[in-house]
Order: sequence, then C-alpha cells, then structure tokens
Amino acid sequence: MNKWLLYYCLFAAFIISSCGTNSHTGNSGAEKLTQVNIKFAKIVLPLPPSFKTFTANNLLEQAAHLSGDTVFNAYFKNLLVLYELEKTPYLLAHDTSDMGHFVHIKEINYVPLNKQIGEIILAHIKSETRKAFRNREINTSFTEQRYMSAANLQMMKVVTELQSGALRLWQTTFLLSTANKSILITHNTFFPFDIEDYVKSIKMY
Repeated sequence: MNKWLLYYCLFAAFIISSCGTNSHTGNSGAEKLTQVNIKFAKIVLPLPPSFKTFTANNLLEQAAHLSGDTVFNAYFKNLLVLYELEKTPYLLAHDTSDMGHFVHIKEINYVPLNKQIGEIILAHIKSETRKAFRNREINTSFTEQRYMSAANLQMMKVVTELQSGALRLWQTTFLLSTANKSILITHNTFFPFDIEDYVKSIKMY
C-alpha cells in the first residue's frame, strides 16, 4: 500500500476509536479567512478564521492546552508516530474550538490526474479502507466521490463516513494536481462541514 494511503487508513482507524461526539456547526461565508501558507508546496490555502497551523513538535503542547483529557494525549502521540514515519513535509491546521476538526496537507509525487486515473485511485482507496475496518465494529460508506477540472487544476474528492455506534466521523480526501505538483489534503470532522470551496480557492506562488 502507498504510504499516504496507509496513513489515511491508520489515521481514520485511530481517531474513530479515540474521540467523542461533537455538535458544532460550520462558519458563515462572510468571515475573514485564515491564509495557510504551505511553504514546502508553495501554495496558500484559505480556511475559516478559527483555524491555526501547528506541527508535530507541538502536538502534545496543543493538546495539553486545549484539553486535560488523557485521551487527547494518546491521540496526538499516535499522530506524531505516523507523521514521523512519513518522513515527508506536511502541515496541520486545526479548528481552535475543536481539536477533532482539522486538516492535514502534504505534497506527494506528481500524479497526472484525470478522470480515468481518478477512478483507479478511488477504487484503491475504497478497497483499502474496507480492509482496514473489516474486523472492527465500524461501518464505512463513501458518500461522495467526484473528479473536477477547472483551468489548470485537476481535483479528486472522496468523502468517507465512518460510524461506530452513535459516533460518526467524516473524512474528506482531496487530491489536487496542478503545475506538475500534487497535493493531498485530508479533512477530518465529527460534524458535517465541507471545505471544497476553500480548496478550490487555493493559490500558488
């Protein structure tokens, strides 16, 4: 399995078993956005104003600051291990009002994305996700899957809903290819919140 897909499956498996429920709602469209500068990929991603960036080096510090719950400490330790295994640059942006709502961004090897290649990647994601949760009491469903192309940007979007009892997690994967570079953005939330419009507004420099 590719490293980024391994992360996708392991990360989803961990957070679905570690976090509690959430009832937050999304931000309105009139807010002043946070401009997330992803220097290693030379792009800027606009996100809601409540989002701030952080790195693996301060994961535990952030968790201790926002919650005294030991579940969060174990949660971020596992994330840190996964990020260290990646050995590639990444950036994290989280909603300061909800540690379970965040975005992971990394650059991957260039994928000349088109509809046909997108369908192959989608089939692989579905297969590996089902394998990851086969022996767990977690139901998986793919609620949205689309290939989009506009100007010089090609994008694939996959929304996976994971459910365990009353707990539901939405994990959206965006694969973007533009200007001979590919970016993988993974958005995790315990309440319905779509960042597609933000992702479409990404800027290169």
